[in-house]
Amino acid sequence: MSLRTLGILIALELVGAALWIHHRSSQQTPTEKNFALLDEATATDLRELHQRLMRSVDAGQDNAKSWLAMADAYATYGYFREASRYYRRATQLDARNAKATFRWALCLDRLARFPEAIDRFEQTVSLTRDPRQRQACHYFVGKIHLKQEQPEKAIQAFRSGGKYIPCQYELANLLIRTGRVNDAEPLLKSLDRYATAIGVHLIRARAAEARGDLDTAAAHYDAAERGDEITLHLTDRGYLKKFHALYGTARMSNEGYELARQGKQKEGLDILHTAFEQNQVVLMQPFYIRLEMAVNGPQAARQMIHNRIDRMGESPEFLELLGDTYWEESDDRQAETAWLESAKMQGSSSVHEKLAQLYQQRSEAEKVRYHQGEALYEKGVAAYRANDLKTAQQALVRAMQAIPQKANGWFYLGQTLRVQQNETQAREAYERCLAINPYHGRASQFLVSTDTIAEP
Repeated sequence: MSLRTLGILIALELVGAALWIHHRSSQQTPTEKNFALLDEATATDLRELHQRLMRSVDAGQDNAKSWLAMADAYATYGYFREASRYYRRATQLDARNAKATFRWALCLDRLARFPEAIDRFEQTVSLTRDPRQRQACHYFVGKIHLKQEQPEKAIQAFRSGGKYIPCQYELANLLIRTGRVNDAEPLLKSLDRYATAIGVHLIRARAAEARGDLDTAAAHYDAAERGDEITLHLTDRGYLKKFHALYGTARMSNEGYELARQGKQKEGLDILHTAFEQNQVVLMQPFYIRLEMAVNGPQAARQMIHNRIDRMGESPEFLELLGDTYWEESDDRQAETAWLESAKMQGSSSVHEKLAQLYQQRSEAEKVRYHQGEALYEKGVAAYRANDLKTAQQALVRAMQAIPQKANGWFYLGQTLRVQQNETQAREAYERCLAINPYHGRASQFLVSTDTIAEP
């Protein structure tokens, strides 16, 4: 081979190498975020995910799926700037990936890059075959317009969502707020299948107020207290929630709880301990405390409770658990102290039942009657708020026989009777409430309006 030919070949190889280097440098290199704000277990899982992506990039085997997984992980833990770059790369590798485009739009929304977010939502509408995803795009576009104080554009976006309930709910609410209650009426009718939802009662109350129909408004506000907690809006967290369980302490805690539920208490508890060492705020649940008590005894569980109280302060739930640990050791004095503190902060039927049992053993009849009455009161109020009126009435009648000086007990008994159209007895209950507490505003309100408030 002549020197001339050899020189040409070397030159061609150098040009080829330069072109390859340029090509690789033009690709977005996945850079790792500093995960110092995350617990170590979660940070380790995200680093491993990043390293797998790096290896696939180095091998030329990366694809939209691998970049999307890393983007979803970043977005799940609030690293929206980094997530945006990775979503961008996923869509570059698969321009028709509707999921990546949609989640990128959510991410841009979080970054307040509103025009770009709207562009991506609109692009998703043209890409997706899922009608619900198209409607969700219109919903989020409408919410962006509201953030920018553009109600007319928001109305147009929500209308584009068609019969999608979140869009109809937001549209009805917006029309009422902008003085177009008559235009909102057909939308309110479309919400009939969610008529028991708290949000639907509230929006219908606002519509009635706008029409000057104060009795109907009062009826809906009243019914909202007994409404169902049905979610009628969307958030980006709803789309990212499923990814949270894939990593770190969330993944470990799910594994631990599942093992415990399968009867493998020791194995599950060991995993929970490891997870808790990494993330002591999120993972402290009553189930964890009870599992610790079952495996390692009440003293170990009590130490966990004291550690939590030292970090986060007292709560009725954990004070009740603290009393349970003492009761397990037959230390009724310490159990009594903890349970009474729990009941003082926020009563529950279970803590009053435990106190009644304790006083039963001591033959303290008055205290037994008081705490049995309080337990029935808590059950009655819970049943009333769940709209289980028969159960509520039965529990509250029995409660008032035991604790007749509890003003709120008479009030909720009055509420339960009134809703069942028993006006005479309802008035008597409100009057009993006011005789004990003349300043009970809600009892005064409903006593005056007993004959006018109807069920919506």
